Amino acid sequence: MISDACYDAHVEYVRGIIPLTAHYIWHVCRLEHPSKAPEFVLDHYVDLWRKTAYSDGVSSPSDPGFSHPRWSAMRRDLCDIYLQCRDDVDSCAFEARCMEYLWPFVEPALHRNAVPPRKGPTRPHGAWTATFRGARVMSLHIANVYRPDSVFDHSEEFATDLLRIIEDTCAEKPCIETVFCGSWMNNLPSFQRFFPPEWVFNLHRPVFHNDTNGIWGQYIRRTGGLHKRNACHLRTRGRHRYPLIHSQCSVKSAVAYLHARGWEIPQYLGI
Repeated sequence: MISDACYDAHVEYVRGIIPLTAHYIWHVCRLEHPSKAPEFVLDHYVDLWRKTAYSDGVSSPSDPGFSHPRWSAMRRDLCDIYLQCRDDVDSCAFEARCMEYLWPFVEPALHRNAVPPRKGPTRPHGAWTATFRGARVMSLHIANVYRPDSVFDHSEEFATDLLRIIEDTCAEKPCIETVFCGSWMNNLPSFQRFFPPEWVFNLHRPVFHNDTNGIWGQYIRRTGGLHKRNACHLRTRGRHRYPLIHSQCSVKSAVAYLHARGWEIPQYLGI
């Protein structure tokens, strides 16, 4: 069971993020990159599929080998809607029609997706999970298991779980040499401080776009609702307030830094 507050916040988020995403699709295809096919933008720039009841919540249309007949049909229909609206003076009609079209696919998933992530048997490392980029690189992913608090309100546990996931992953796969993360959170000094100076030195923007919470997570408030300030920034400027940033460091430097509790020293905060 979830509280009414959690459910209401999630509904607010979904009712806000779908029109915002539609606006972004319209902006990218019509103004920013008119050479980009809307099919490509739907697969690689946005995160609509995982809002639907047909998604497993993990797989993404941008994943190599991804295929789902329902997404193929939805993408085709959304492209048809875009083609009918692309010459409009603004994105309002496209947003409204996308919302009307997608809502029957999204509404059945509202209760499932409104449940906030929590530390437990399925998330033993709290906010952190990991996948792999080849044989020697672990890729970190973050979810806020502390809602309605921020992860930064629980810095000690956040850092401890980061150390544990690195050590546990390396114990399972001793060939891992590098820790990587691609996230909008890499823009934040309050996030950078959990990593050694090598990490900050390696911060860079990738050359490709991203359709996952690596970039779209910035539109979820700590309460689970829509982050209106970041949404307004995207609407008015046509770009994310926090771009996708990649970084990495060696396992050795990350482990040594966390064991030394270097994250407690505000060297990146300017204070």
